Amino acid sequence: MKEPDKTPSNDTLVREFVEAFNTKDADRLAPYLHPDVVFHAYGDERCAAGV
Repeated sequence: MKEPDKTPSNDTLVREFVEAFNTKDADRLAPYLHPDVVFHAYGDERCAAGV
């Protein structure tokens, strides 16, 4: 897993985020998101329950 550059330009940061987002891999997105962000599969019952 590639760590995001610690002091990237805005352009670099956005490009790296979009690249990670497009992989649909939560582990690659994790460095860009707050630790409280949780991923659920679409249609997962936990999503409907607000968990």
